[in-house]
Amino acid sequence: MIIKNFLKIDIKAGFAYIGELVERFVNKILYKMNNKNYHLFYLLFFITITTWILFFVGPEIIYQRLSSILPITHNQYTSDSIFQKERIVENAKITQNGQIGDSFGGTLGPIIAWIAAILTFAAFYVQYKSNEQQKIDLQIERFESKFYNMVEILRENVSEITIGKSLQSRKAFISMFNELKFLYLTTDKFFKSSSQKALIKTITGNETLSDEDTFNIAYLIFFFGIGQNSTKLILSLVNPSYQGLLLNLETFLQDQQINWSTNKKQLSTAEKTHEGDGVFTLKTSYKPFNGHMSRLSHYLRHLFQLIKFINDQKDHLINYDAKYNYAVTVRAQLSTHEQLLLYYNALSVLGKPWFDKDNDFLKKYCMIKNMPIPLADFYKKPFDVLPNNNDFGKTMFEWTEIYDRMNKSDGTPKE
Repeated sequence: MIIKNFLKIDIKAGFAYIGELVERFVNKILYKMNNKNYHLFYLLFFITITTWILFFVGPEIIYQRLSSILPITHNQYTSDSIFQKERIVENAKITQNGQIGDSFGGTLGPIIAWIAAILTFAAFYVQYKSNEQQKIDLQIERFESKFYNMVEILRENVSEITIGKSLQSRKAFISMFNELKFLYLTTDKFFKSSSQKALIKTITGNETLSDEDTFNIAYLIFFFGIGQNSTKLILSLVNPSYQGLLLNLETFLQDQQINWSTNKKQLSTAEKTHEGDGVFTLKTSYKPFNGHMSRLSHYLRHLFQLIKFINDQKDHLINYDAKYNYAVTVRAQLSTHEQLLLYYNALSVLGKPWFDKDNDFLKKYCMIKNMPIPLADFYKKPFDVLPNNNDFGKTMFEWTEIYDRMNKSDGTPKE
């Protein structure tokens, strides 16, 4: 009875009902897909419309085609309902069975074939997208395999760094950083001494060297050391007019080495930092100013190549946020004094690629985010070199976040 009553529903009312169902279906699909997978929506919408045509418009077309071959009079067809049209067909004296079959086949066949073609295309398209995703997944897998191998090599490089018998791994970076700071303060004091002013004025026209020249000379000595071969390397990198000045500095530092050996393995110098004046004392278990090229060169090159490897990945494969997360993994391997040395290496002439305009890795990936700002108290201030946030809105220094938490824990600054 329910089926019979349904078949007696007027076609126009049926169209309106189906239209309402289609509208609900479309809204539901759009909500679930978040308006992104339009190609899938169009496919489902087309299949829905085609099915609607098949079951509701199809009988009308079939009836019109049957009317041309069946002896149905105008008086016999007085109603628009699908049920009565089917009853007329059943009551008619059908003699052309082959023509009726052709009518059904010719009407429904193309519709079914079209739906099959669409579904076949959809299957191929889904397979194509799956293959493309598999290619991307494979590329990411290869990248991650090499990435984690490089991270492991970085950790091995750190563990292999030794100075003397007592300083190994990350402890060595603490001593190296203190040596660099002492070298800069000592070099700056030496170049500003009255004994060197005349020579410096002859070379540069000024009584003192620029802060940049002073730091670069101090860093080259820290990296290569002093001695017959080490000094030769430094002289090959600087302006030839600086040769006499550097030889004087070498002699002064050799005297400092003698003082270190006779003064309980420690040296002191006047300290002029961003925080104020004082005295800085260098205590080392090894003879200072002999250079750290054999320890740091491979470590720094590999660290740079690791970040470059992340940065060089295509954006459609790994976007910036994913690259930043990989860089965070690398940064997590660096101790605070490693980040301090990385900062001053990037400021030196040897580490300029870190600030290269095409790379700018130090800022782009916040590679010194965990650096304790108060310890970077000589030469250039970190806040004068790097902004509070990079171009992507990432916080450059964790120290500022900690300060904000300490001073605004309740939403208001402490008095």
